[in-house]
Amino acid sequence: SLWKGNKLKGIRIIDGFLNFQKETVFIDNKVWDRNHGSIAWNSYLHSFMWIKDVRSVGTNDARIFARKKILSWMDQSDYLSQYIWDVEVMSKRIFYLLTNLSFFFETANESFQKKFAENIKLGLDTADDIEKVNLFRIYRDVRFSKYKTPYKAHFAGSFSILGKYLRGGYYLRIRPGESFCAGGFWEPNKEDLFRIRKEIEVDASELRDLLAEEKFTRYFGGVLQGDEVKTAPRGFDKAHPDIDLLR
Repeated sequence: SLWKGNKLKGIRIIDGFLNFQKETVFIDNKVWDRNHGSIAWNSYLHSFMWIKDVRSVGTNDARIFARKKILSWMDQSDYLSQYIWDVEVMSKRIFYLLTNLSFFFETANESFQKKFAENIKLGLDTADDIEKVNLFRIYRDVRFSKYKTPYKAHFAGSFSILGKYLRGGYYLRIRPGESFCAGGFWEPNKEDLFRIRKEIEVDASELRDLLAEEKFTRYFGGVLQGDEVKTAPRGFDKAHPDIDLLR
């Protein structure tokens, strides 16, 4: 299962022993730089797939352990390691850390949140040029609200892509039971929206291929989400074969 961990394995990991395919290695904060594990074991270590087992323990000590391990990984000296930039390992690492964020963010301080967000940016930079990381304030504006709860119930941040020709970005929201990540254009201006639609009108095959990609289908349902018009946008044929995307 992608989501359910093994509590017994989690307790064993917190005790300092990580097992993968019958290979067990002791993990201290220097394990990222040097250990006697195999290539397969190290790939598993750096993928953070095991964090779901730590999460299943469900204690505050488990959260603290997870944060310490994440911090020690971010502070490691060997950023030329194959396990940092290997595409498959990196993809798993981003996925398992993001899908378990609510677990180790619940009691995290602002310093940890900022450092973690910057590290996500470092990973995203391998595929995109991320110009700006924006962490939204946790405090609510209660001046004109009848609900005076001072804090939001979620943590959120955005990652903006560099330059006017690569506009768009990513959004991450963390809330127990309601966490999600998204990518695309948020409230594009009319010029950008028209250009996007014209590209789709001419040739939507690349976008169709992306939507049909196995991992995108598994994690995002294989569909675009967002506001849409009811029929056809002005200037576009309502009988166009890709009208579902043009809307």
